[in-house]
Amino acid sequence: MLHVNLEDVKLHLDENEVAGKIVDALLNKTYESDEAYCVKNLVKPGDRILEIGAGMGFITTILSQIEDVKVWSFDANPALIELLKRTATINNNNVASLNIGAFSAKAHGEMDFYIRQEFWMSSLYKEQGPYEEVIKIKTRNIDDFIRDNSINCLVMDIEGAEKEILEDAKLLGIERICVELHPQIYGHTGIGSINNHINGKGFRINKKYSSNLCISYDRESQDV
Repeated sequence: MLHVNLEDVKLHLDENEVAGKIVDALLNKTYESDEAYCVKNLVKPGDRILEIGAGMGFITTILSQIEDVKVWSFDANPALIELLKRTATINNNNVASLNIGAFSAKAHGEMDFYIRQEFWMSSLYKEQGPYEEVIKIKTRNIDDFIRDNSINCLVMDIEGAEKEILEDAKLLGIERICVELHPQIYGHTGIGSINNHINGKGFRINKKYSSNLCISYDRESQDV
């Protein structure tokens, strides 16, 4: 069992749950460092946050440590729910609602999800590389969830599926977004398309809280 304390988050990981690349990043204190920086600066006390792509619960825990927030965390991979719960338990996190599920800008439906040995590579995209299993996952409409739960902050790391949500969802009520982009899936033209669509919804890039491919958008920033 690997025991790590990173950004005041305790992680207890079985050797079957993480591979060499992730272990190295955890031990070098670089794991999800850009996203951690983004959410620590972007999220405000009292926010109601939807996190999609919770993974092992690292960012979930950071979000939950912010004063007076409410967090709904989702991951599409059902194999991760026990790890999510373990991370919540050892960090005394009773703020976040932990769920298995996926979101889309479309109506409720069902999609193929490709399970890969490295859980962070599991995604909706067959073309992303070799996979061990394909499962059906139910999707829910993100705009409905945002409206029904008064979500005002969106955090996403969903291996390329962010493009469809950022382009096609209305995102009414959302004030701030932290998202990891994946140009290896949709190219730099895809990033341009995302920015055009998100600008059309009234968001701008907040360069102060963005780094590499982890981008912060908000409705107030003029730093474009």
